[in-house]
Amino acid sequence: MVNGDVVVIGSERDSNAPGNIQGSAWVFNLGDGCDLTDFNGDGLYPDTADIDDFLSVFSGGPCSTNDCGDLDFNNDGLFPDTLDIDSLLSVFSGGACL
Repeated sequence: MVNGDVVVIGSERDSNAPGNIQGSAWVFNLGDGCDLTDFNGDGLYPDTADIDDFLSVFSGGPCSTNDCGDLDFNNDGLFPDTLDIDSLLSVFSGGACL
């Protein structure tokens, strides 16, 4: 495990659909890596509503779920900064945390 890895503890795998997680789980993002792409906390990720909500909150607008994360997506201590937008889009598309 390295900084930015996501670790799931206390879950059960769905034998009918490997990769799906059932039951209770705790998800940890190790180190100073980027946040999870479920910015709006709706349980769906990646979905484009996370990008919409991030840009809305970044520009001072509302969060559609009232449960959005913080704007420092890349956890560099600077927010709001446009590198958070770049990082969200990079991670959302399968790239690195910037």
